[in-house]
Amino acid sequence: MELREQEVAATMFRYAFKRVARSYRLFIALTIGVLLATTFFASTNVAADVLSKDALDASIEGYLYDFSVESELSNWTVSDMETLETDLVNLTGIIASTHSSQFTFEFNNSGLNMTLAGLEMSSDLTTGLQLISGKSTLGPNETYIVSGSANESLFALDQIVEMEIVVLRGFNPPTIIQRNLTVVGYVYLPDDTRDSILQSTSGSFFDLLSGGDLSALGLIGQRSYNLMISDWELTVQSILEEASEVSLHNKIAVRNLIHLQIDRPRYLDPYDIGASLTRLDQIKTSISSRSSQYDATVISNLEFTLTLYQFMQLGMNLQFVSLSLPIFLLAYFTGTMVSDVGYNFRRREIGLLLTKGYQNHTIKRMFLVEGALVGGIAGAASIFLGTAAAYYVLGITEVNFLTAVISNIVAIILSIIVGMFLGLFSVWRPAGRASKLEVLDALKQYIYVEDVSEYKRLLPTVSLILGSYKIIVWLLGIDIGGLFGSINFGNFAIALLIVAWLMVDGILNTLGPLLFLYGATRVFMKGSLRFQEAVVSAGRRFFGAFGNLATRNVKRNPARTAALVFIISLIVSYGIFATGSLYSQADYIERNARYDVGADVRLQLNAGANMTEMLESVLDYNGVEDATPVYYLDLRVGNTQIETRGIRPSEWTDIGYWEPEWFIGDITEMLDNLGDDGIIISRDVAKRLELDVGDTIYVDGPFGSGTYGLTIVGLIGYLTVIEVAFAGVTFSTGGDYISIVSEDFLNDSMLIHTSTANVLIDTASNVNGTILQEQLLQDFDEVYRTFSVTSEIADYQSSPLRSGSTKIQWLAISFAIILAMVGTGLVVYLTLREKDVEIALLSVRGFSKWQMFKTLLAEVMVTILFALILGVFVGYVENLGQVSQLNTNATGLIRYEVTLGGAAFYTNLILVGVILLAAIIPVWLSSRRPESKVDILRA
Repeated sequence: MELREQEVAATMFRYAFKRVARSYRLFIALTIGVLLATTFFASTNVAADVLSKDALDASIEGYLYDFSVESELSNWTVSDMETLETDLVNLTGIIASTHSSQFTFEFNNSGLNMTLAGLEMSSDLTTGLQLISGKSTLGPNETYIVSGSANESLFALDQIVEMEIVVLRGFNPPTIIQRNLTVVGYVYLPDDTRDSILQSTSGSFFDLLSGGDLSALGLIGQRSYNLMISDWELTVQSILEEASEVSLHNKIAVRNLIHLQIDRPRYLDPYDIGASLTRLDQIKTSISSRSSQYDATVISNLEFTLTLYQFMQLGMNLQFVSLSLPIFLLAYFTGTMVSDVGYNFRRREIGLLLTKGYQNHTIKRMFLVEGALVGGIAGAASIFLGTAAAYYVLGITEVNFLTAVISNIVAIILSIIVGMFLGLFSVWRPAGRASKLEVLDALKQYIYVEDVSEYKRLLPTVSLILGSYKIIVWLLGIDIGGLFGSINFGNFAIALLIVAWLMVDGILNTLGPLLFLYGATRVFMKGSLRFQEAVVSAGRRFFGAFGNLATRNVKRNPARTAALVFIISLIVSYGIFATGSLYSQADYIERNARYDVGADVRLQLNAGANMTEMLESVLDYNGVEDATPVYYLDLRVGNTQIETRGIRPSEWTDIGYWEPEWFIGDITEMLDNLGDDGIIISRDVAKRLELDVGDTIYVDGPFGSGTYGLTIVGLIGYLTVIEVAFAGVTFSTGGDYISIVSEDFLNDSMLIHTSTANVLIDTASNVNGTILQEQLLQDFDEVYRTFSVTSEIADYQSSPLRSGSTKIQWLAISFAIILAMVGTGLVVYLTLREKDVEIALLSVRGFSKWQMFKTLLAEVMVTILFALILGVFVGYVENLGQVSQLNTNATGLIRYEVTLGGAAFYTNLILVGVILLAAIIPVWLSSRRPESKVDILRA
């Protein structure tokens, strides 16, 4: 019995391979559908690997050194430091080292602490150091002030700074070592270099955020500092030598550090962070064994970053998988329909196999083997196409393509497995239905194989109800979670039901559009015949009487028509959604950059800069069309701080960046009423302080000068849909909104002296803001920092994670267009292949090629047009839903918006045009040679 089963299995596999080889044309349609999906999957998989390496490099490039050996209140001598550093640099994996020392002292008994860092001036700790003013080299007991220090304005060139170093002597009185340091210059240090010098001790998440060490990953922060730099050999070494000569000394008020670099390519694997962390821990253990005798602590700079990166890598992979899922669904539904048609062509083959004694389950397994075989072939080919697509989209050119494919064995195996499963699933249900054919039915010329249970009303009706619910919620812009969360029901059973419904609502955020399309095409296709007749009637001049014949043909097979509409509408909705999502993200990035900058370019001025002279000077530059001042400050009302901008109302709206949606009311009227005693206040602040338009708010003046009354002339912030619809209802999260006052008020109250003065610059459209800001920073000593929209956007795009994700979204849109063309063409072509007999009969009855074309086109177009309308509608609503979700917890003034105009419109137009073209070409080909189908009538 077992031998018999083995023979059957061998025969089944041989037949499947033979069938695929001999009848390859029949499997091309299925192969193409699976190939598209697996190629996109392979490309996202390869892109994820490439971006993982780039993202890992970006996340750790801010660390100049990977380990630090620290001794706080150190008693190291110069000899100790040299000996320990030599021992450590000889460890396996350590490729470079340097040492530094830090002294923290009180400046001139002012209560301000300064940090003097002694560095080896040839080490990587001086990477990016730029001299702003003063001497180009440091001598003994000379120091630089690092620009950006909180109290750098207290220092001047050639100033003498007195520094005291405490040497502890156990229970004996400490000894004080004094040094007079001469300020010989101001220098600029990049954030990464400065953070490496200051060297966080704990490596905590807070330190990473405040230090800006993860800026490449999008976590940007800024840490306040007061930093001076001296040459270690010329200044610090003598201090340590003098301290070591103090009798009975046991501690020195110094922080000594030895910084170590490892061979990163050898120890860090972007595809296996766990193993990388293990290797780092082994190095740390070796370092600790050498340094423990020196009472030192080992700091691993990369450990926490890599741990955090693991979670970010998981999020990136999930994002790419979410991009692939719609492509897989489209390929699955297309493959299922293609398989249905293909098995209809193989009815006689099935009948002959049945007459030879094959069992139904054996025939089904043969079909499944064929599907898995086709999927495996497509998966193997997809790794080559996917790798090429990923490298092309990511802009990687200098790579050996064949080596890249062969070296990625995991991706090859994964692509083949995914292709096999997709091919298997695509034929599963059609194979099951085809295998259930009776012998007599299988030998008939034509019979439509359909599982009646699939088209029962319950599943489509439930799908339509759930999908319609989600569509309506998105159209109204309702946040279901926030709505129910703001209501106290006081009943456990009801609260439990609400929680369950919120879970269902969360699932519908992903499945809602699919359920709606499935339900709508199944439930309303009969009703859509009226739409078809209306389209044919409207286009009667083109279709003529042939349109009536086409409509009758559609009525004969509503289930197949519903499947065609479902697939095409799904393709269209995905394309519209993907395009809108990408352009909405791009729009959000640009608007957010404009909001942060305030205009095209912004100059942040040093304290005491003459604003009038700066405005006059800036206007002389080519490309500068206008300029206006803006002041950044925090107004204080009791213990409440209000983030505020001071503006010139008559100029700000023409130069500064703003959006009408920010203001609750007429902005022109608000600015007219601003005067020297008005305020446009944050809606969130007004709610917390229980204030409204017309009320007076009293803010603290500078230097204890009392309070100043401001009349609220308007509110800035957002109202939810519910608040707009139902006046008096409060339903919103807190908002991080700015408030606005006039420059006149700041002058009258003297608050202008505690404000940060800025110049907003409006430039011509052809001006490169980055070049202009660099030029202005170089030309004016009064300018502290500069900002531009072009630089902000470039900084965003420079992140491998963010720019890579955007590029993959572009790849998704490209595949949506390709899938639209191929999927529509395949489905229409195979649908027309089933009509070969009808086409032959029409040809025999005297239909010309042009008449045949119009008849077939009318039949196809009424279906395609309905699918296009349905897909465009659902895709647009999906964009509304996504924007609503993204804005649910948003607290800033910049919110996501649906962006389907301009370039997005033309992209979608290409998608629609591709679908129409893909539908017309098969019709044209089928109508060109009707005589070739006459032989079918003789069979």
